[in-house]
Parts: sequence; C-alpha cells; structure tokens
Amino acid sequence: MHLSFSSDRLAAIQGIAGLLSKRHGVDCFASVFRSQCAEHLLWRSEDPQSSPDTSDNFPTWSWVSSKGAIDFMTVALGAWGSWMENLEPFPSSWQEKGLARIANKKLCFLAPLLRLDMLGPEDADSEDTEPRPGLHCILLGPGSPVELRRTCNLFLDSLASSASLKRRAFLLFLRCRFYDTTPHEGLVVQMVEGDCKRSLQVVEKSYQRVGYFCIDQVGHRLDKAPDLKEWVAKVVLV
Repeated sequence: MHLSFSSDRLAAIQGIAGLLSKRHGVDCFASVFRSQCAEHLLWRSEDPQSSPDTSDNFPTWSWVSSKGAIDFMTVALGAWGSWMENLEPFPSSWQEKGLARIANKKLCFLAPLLRLDMLGPEDADSEDTEPRPGLHCILLGPGSPVELRRTCNLFLDSLASSASLKRRAFLLFLRCRFYDTTPHEGLVVQMVEGDCKRSLQVVEKSYQRVGYFCIDQVGHRLDKAPDLKEWVAKVVLV
C-alpha cells in the first residue's frame, strides 16, 4: 500500500511543523523552531551526496535541504551553552514560512566565526574503523584560539565541498558542551561568492552551510567555555 509519496514530503513537514508551532506558541522558520534554533541547526548528514542538490529552493542550514538520512546531535538539558546571540526575528508572513518557495532564506545572528586556514589545520587520521564519506579529520595547529593539537571532525553535506574545504571554509561555533569530551560544535560554512551587499557603507556577507563540525578534547573535560569574543561576528546564513 502506498500510504505516502515523496511528493508529499513538503506538505507533511510543513503540516507537522505548523501544528507544533501553534500548539507551543513558538515561531518556526523552514522547520527550525526559534526557541531551540542552535540545536536544530546541528544536524549531520549520514549520506552525503556527490554534488549539492539545487533542485529545491531551501536554505542550506535547514535539515529539510538534505535528501538523505540525517542525525541530530542531541545533548542533555543543562549540559551545554549556546554561542548564538541576538537572533533576529524570523519572517512573519505565512508565505515566507512556506517551504515550497522560500524567498527570504536569511537567518541572522551573532556567533564566533573563524576561518579554517587560520587555525593551521593539518590532516589527521580518523578513528572510525571504516571510511566515512564526507568526513575530514584535522589537527588544530598554531594560532588556534580553541586548543592546540585537538582533533576537529568535519562532516560535509556534499562530497563536492572537499576540494575547496581548507581554502574557503569557516567554522561557525554554535554550541559548547560542558563536561564532555566533544565540547565544541557548529557548522562548516562558506561565503557566498559575489553576494557581498553594501548598505550605508557596511558590507553584509552571506554564508551557506556545507557541513557540521565537532572538536574532540580527549583527556579532560571542559569546565568553562574558551574566550572567543574576538571572533564574534554578524552571520547571515542562507
């Protein structure tokens, strides 16, 4: 029996998200709830595609943009802190909340944003027993404000992003886990080429998500967040 079809995916996602939004009184945008925005951005692709899928007009940061299996990085309540600050209002019109054609993809907030190449990344071996497509393991080298010689695992949404990873990637820090051996999490993003807009002499740079990252801290646990205030920037995700 065909109880559902792939063509029903958007309607089902929007219907459930709309009901939850109304029931709990929480704003929702592209199936991300404002009250737990940082958590809902931290998903990992379990089946990275060979090339980005541009057939749909989804924001890259929304889990709906993934056509394959995904996994959310859940953490116990009270065991983490958020780097995200000053999250701007979601679009208020119903048309903008619709998933079929999202005109305004912007998600705007403040968070630490660091260029990957400024961390002196060095290739490292993965601890996985079997090769995992889209996984890149690096060691943080001299100049890293997080912690020297820690392993950073980058899980890409598309295999096509591998070629320009070290040259174009930024690490967008979103969550800090306390008392955990994987204390730092966030998104791997790239600046949208040719999308710098000047308004009143202020340059607005847009970024698109290309993956998820976590930094391991084997040997001891984090009891306080590192000082990353110097790298806090306004981020516009599309």
